[in-house]
Amino acid sequence: MTGEGGHGHVYKTGHYSDDVVLYDLYANRWIFLYPGTHVPTLKQKMESGEYRVDDKQLGMLVDKDGRAQPIAPISGHGAHNLSWDPAARRFVWFGSAFTYFFHAPKDGDTSLFAKLRREKGLPEAVDCTFWVYDAAADRFRPVAKSQLGDARALAEVGRLSGHQVIQYVDCRKLHFYPGDKADYWLDLAAMKMTVRPIANGEPRLVVGTGQHSGCYDPKRDRVYVGGGGIGTRQIPNDTPPGENFLYYDVKADKWVKPNPKGKFPLFWDIGTAFAAYDTVSDRLVITLAQQRSRTKDVRFIYVYDPEKNEFEEPIPVPADFPVGLGHTFFCPELNVHLFNVAYDNAVGPWLAWRYRRAPEVRKQP
Repeated sequence: MTGEGGHGHVYKTGHYSDDVVLYDLYANRWIFLYPGTHVPTLKQKMESGEYRVDDKQLGMLVDKDGRAQPIAPISGHGAHNLSWDPAARRFVWFGSAFTYFFHAPKDGDTSLFAKLRREKGLPEAVDCTFWVYDAAADRFRPVAKSQLGDARALAEVGRLSGHQVIQYVDCRKLHFYPGDKADYWLDLAAMKMTVRPIANGEPRLVVGTGQHSGCYDPKRDRVYVGGGGIGTRQIPNDTPPGENFLYYDVKADKWVKPNPKGKFPLFWDIGTAFAAYDTVSDRLVITLAQQRSRTKDVRFIYVYDPEKNEFEEPIPVPADFPVGLGHTFFCPELNVHLFNVAYDNAVGPWLAWRYRRAPEVRKQP
C-alpha cells in the first residue's frame, strides 16, 4: 500500500507520508518497502551527491546504489490507483515525483531538485505516470507515458485521473484501467499500454465523477466499477443506483449496465465503501463503513449475486466496526474479508468478516 493520507503529513520521525508498505497476513506484520522520505536530511543528501539525478531513470533521484527513490509520488489517497501483478510479481500505482502536496519548498528541496534536473539538461517537470515496484529485484522503477506507447493516445492516463480504478485481470495477465475517454490495458511484462476506444452507444459511468470503486470477478471475467460521484464532482442524489453500477465483460469486450434488482447504494466510492469480490461465495461485497458512512441508517453490507443479477437483503455493519478510510481484500484461503481501517496517517486495526461458510466438498466413496 502507498498514498498520502493527511496530505503533506510528516511523521514524528521526520519521515514524509510517502512510505510504501506490504502487509504480511500470515505473520500479521507490516513490512516497509520504502520507509518514507526523511525530510530533515533530504536537502543535505541532494547537496552532498548521496542522492543524484539519473537521466536514465526519467531524471528521478537515485541513491548511491542507483535505486530510484519514490519521493512524494501520490498527491492524494492511494484508493484503487494501486494494483498487484502476481504473474510479473510487480506492484504498480499512478504517481509522479515531488508532487505539489510535498511541503519541503520552504527548505529548498523542490527548487533544488529542479536545479539538479536543469543541470542534467532536463525540464523541471517530471514525465512520470506510473511507479512500479519489482518484488524480485527489490527495486522501484518510474515509468513515463512515452515508455508505454504513443503518448498522445495515452493523454488521458495520468495520476489520479479517470475513474481511479486500475485492476489486475487474471485471464489476460494485464491491468485494466477505465478512463472517461477510453479504456486502457497495461502490460507490465512488456511495459506497454494499449488503448481500447469507446464503442458507439456503449454504456459508460457518469463522465468526470471519479473516485469510483472497483474489483474483478475471476469466474466471469468481469471488472465491476462504480459508486463515485460525491463531492466536487457530484451527481444528483436522486440518480437511480443502476446508473452508477457497471461492469466490463473482458471476454466479450463490452461494458454492461445490468440494472440489478434489490436495494443497493448509489454511492460506494473510495471514501464511502469497501468493495471486494468474494470468490468462495461467488459474490460482490460492498461494505459502507468508511468516513462518509457514519450514520447507522447507511452502514450496511450489500451483497450482489451475479447469477441472479440481484442484491440480497442488506446486512447491518457491526456496531463496533470503526469509521475511517482504509483498504480491503478478500483472502480465499481463510474465506474472510480483511479490512484495515484508520484515519489519515494513523495505524488502524485489522478486522475480519466472513459472509458465509465455504460449501463442504464431499469426498467420493
